[in-house]
Amino acid sequence: MTQLLLDIQPKPIPTLDNFIVGTNSELLAALRQDKKRVYVWGPTGCGKTHLLMATVRDAVVDDVHRLTEEEQVVLFRLFNQEGSLLLAGDQPPARLSLREDLRTRIAQCLVFEIRPLSDEDKLNALRHHAKMRAMQVSEPVFRYMLIHGRRDWPSLMGLLNHLDQISLEQHRVITLPLLKEIMHESGSV
Repeated sequence: MTQLLLDIQPKPIPTLDNFIVGTNSELLAALRQDKKRVYVWGPTGCGKTHLLMATVRDAVVDDVHRLTEEEQVVLFRLFNQEGSLLLAGDQPPARLSLREDLRTRIAQCLVFEIRPLSDEDKLNALRHHAKMRAMQVSEPVFRYMLIHGRRDWPSLMGLLNHLDQISLEQHRVITLPLLKEIMHESGSV
């Protein structure tokens, strides 16, 4: 028999305080100091969108590498106005496929590459999230997730959330066999 769960747990609101810093403390310090023009870049799942959502007081543009010609014109106009800009993309400014005048404007921003979390940072963050949800998870379960599952942060959090949900629905203790079963069913192993 499975238990029906009410989805009443609030989704965490992205803030600078709940951003998993890893080796990105200089970037976080710059955002806290309210620097005027900042461009962050890195691969999918590294935290760019989290930072953009956490700093919505600024003019925010995500995925600048995907801007249409018209959107590039609008962004260029924003550069010519006063105010803060926080931009994010997947490449350093010099490698962006944008209009040259826009690319040079972006390059004049304070530019940060978001460095991926180390395995230890990911383990600490998984432990923290499990603790916040009052989940009883053993160290081997966390390590198996990291070694045998997808290693990007959104996938790890999705797996932890799914593990919690299945554990509650089926009244099962979170164990390594349960994790393996879930990963096998979802095709993540």
